[in-house]
Amino acid sequence: MFSCKNSYEQEEIKVITDFTNSYLKKEHFEKLENYKLICSENEKLDSSNLKIYISEYLLPISKIRKDKNWLFDGSYSGNDSIIFRNILNSKKFNELSYREFNKSEIQLIENYNQIKNYSEKEDYVGIKFSRVCFDENKENAIVLIEYNFSCDKFNVSGFERPYLLKKMNNRWKYIPTK
Repeated sequence: MFSCKNSYEQEEIKVITDFTNSYLKKEHFEKLENYKLICSENEKLDSSNLKIYISEYLLPISKIRKDKNWLFDGSYSGNDSIIFRNILNSKKFNELSYREFNKSEIQLIENYNQIKNYSEKEDYVGIKFSRVCFDENKENAIVLIEYNFSCDKFNVSGFERPYLLKKMNNRWKYIPTK
């Protein structure tokens, strides 16, 4: 039983790593450029040392759904919606409990540096994750993120959103919501 659980948790770390890197690459840098005038007196933000805070706590996704059911409604359409709903309605979805993990296992892409703590007076991105729930074949998964981007002046952006992920070529790719 232990090795099965360990395998599940190892795959969770892989999902979090793949998601974080692809999300930062596709979504964050664009946001960063859009907010450069707000956060920096310089014309260009320093993108050589972007600070990322990842919470070491994985929250139970079923608890989040119970408290904020509206987050899980209408995120996907067509076949993606069917996959998303099947995972939401799975037995495993309700069984996943809170757990801590070693966030130093998350290896970030170039220019992104994970920080252990953050200060209100610095630029950083904060990401908190729920537990990852997989389908039976571990080909699809759902994770909820809480994303915050702050700069030395104020909290610029923040949201919570569940994402469907698909395993493609041994990497987890998130499917953007509609």
